[in-house]
Amino acid sequence: MDIDTRTALVNALVYAPFSTALPLPFRVALLGGLGILAWALNLHLLHLLGIDTAFALDFRIYDKGYHQLAHPSTLYGPVYRVFFAYSAWTFGGWVVFRVACAGDMDSMDSYKIIAVITLAGLLFGLLMPFNAVSLRERRAFCGAVKRCFLSPVSQPVYFCDVVLADVFTSFAKVFGDVWMTVAMFLPSGSLTALPVFEGKWEWAVPFMMSLPYAVRLRQCLVDYLASGRQNTTQLLNAVKYATAFPVIFLSAMQILPLDENGDVPVDGWRQDNNLWRLWLLSVAVNSLYSFWWDVTNDWGLTILTRPGSPVVVLPPTPSPFSHSSSRPVSPFGRMEGARPYGLRTQLLFPDTLMYYLAVALNLVLRFTWSLKLSAHLHSLAELEHGVFIMEALEILRRWVWVFFRVEWEVIKKSNSTHRGGVAGEEIPMRYAPSRSPSRSPDPFSAFSPPPNGNGFGAVH
Repeated sequence: MDIDTRTALVNALVYAPFSTALPLPFRVALLGGLGILAWALNLHLLHLLGIDTAFALDFRIYDKGYHQLAHPSTLYGPVYRVFFAYSAWTFGGWVVFRVACAGDMDSMDSYKIIAVITLAGLLFGLLMPFNAVSLRERRAFCGAVKRCFLSPVSQPVYFCDVVLADVFTSFAKVFGDVWMTVAMFLPSGSLTALPVFEGKWEWAVPFMMSLPYAVRLRQCLVDYLASGRQNTTQLLNAVKYATAFPVIFLSAMQILPLDENGDVPVDGWRQDNNLWRLWLLSVAVNSLYSFWWDVTNDWGLTILTRPGSPVVVLPPTPSPFSHSSSRPVSPFGRMEGARPYGLRTQLLFPDTLMYYLAVALNLVLRFTWSLKLSAHLHSLAELEHGVFIMEALEILRRWVWVFFRVEWEVIKKSNSTHRGGVAGEEIPMRYAPSRSPSRSPDPFSAFSPPPNGNGFGAVH
């Protein structure tokens, strides 16, 4: 999804029933809940498909002084519990807010405290030290966020952190919305109008939106330096994230013209100036480059490469713990042999149609930015509705992306382990989903804090 901050920097807001019923703070909470649900479904469906997410992401249990790979069936249950608790609290807060306001826009600011309590409760629920609502998973998430933003350059970048940072890029607009929400909660703010920032503060929203891309850019550069400046592929990956910055800041530099009714003129998005054309060019470059990278490098497919050209294969990302795989083979087995058109010789999903549909969906959703240029999006209220839909669609695109990114990582790790193992040794890339875990499926009994764990799945 491209990043557009113009709707966040306008000087007025005409509230439609959508924005009155679902103010920005609750939209932020709703998108966060969709992200949690999407991750739980990723873990659950990958388990059902026989993809070993614990092997790919190094999700570990700590018992009797050493780490072991967790069984994938123990991973999604705690995330579902977090989602249900999160949803119950958010929905309850929204219902109380709606009942208190009775649909009256003029009453929204009088009951703003309800929205404040709802979001503050979500933050407290994430950080609370009590052994409730998947404490270990919450701590693991906070630790992973800390590594993404504050880890030293000398520390290797783990695959689990790469996935998390990539997910954050899909929430870039939400990062900006969080800043807007905080401004709305201030005594001078209002839930019925977007805050107006002046001076240096008008760059706060684009700065917040650029943070996830800066994190991934940094991770790529850390990997490049760790390779002794030999892995130029990481530089090309860094360029992909760097192309997001012109989209964000060129968009913020444009002033959205409004008519006397507070509406966007029919030709408002098609301003005849070089800045708009430069922004449009940056959007095209970012979308095309990102789409090509998703398909060719993140998924390892060959549909966008020249015949006979090798796929640029990034080496498996480091593990927080040294390990080897000893997973049983799935009933599905490996799909190897002749390479289906545009795919690869090793496929772990049972139907090749899934890959083609994923590529098509990724292409379409990478270019949803074009909807913002549609002439029928006249009013700011309509834009609020449209931008929210596109934020949800980007979460959908990232949800699909995770399946194939984890699959490709499993293949790379398995092949790497095979090449480094005993000649002729079979290194399975799947496991039987019906196999009982070797440990208790209850994460509260299976997980215990390691002394110095630093993996996303290793709770600390």
